[in-house]
Amino acid sequence: MKFNRTIRAFKNIESASDLKKHKLSLADYQDLAMTLQSIVDAGSGTTLIKSVADWCKRNGLKVTEQSICYSISKWNEHLLYM
Repeated sequence: MKFNRTIRAFKNIESASDLKKHKLSLADYQDLAMTLQSIVDAGSGTTLIKSVADWCKRNGLKVTEQSICYSISKWNEHLLYM
């Protein structure tokens, strides 16, 4: 999935029911916004929140679990070989 689609999926979260559908809390949504902005600015971001990492993975981003956080970048490895 291209990064623009991921951004569109994020922007389509507009209500409490959308948050529930995406398995995110309001705090998760705010952390997700900061994480995606880091990816836009620097090519990668980090989060401590598993639900944010899971949302990113479901939406085509590469998620790597580290000791206490998750590193998130634009591309899953399988997309590099397509």
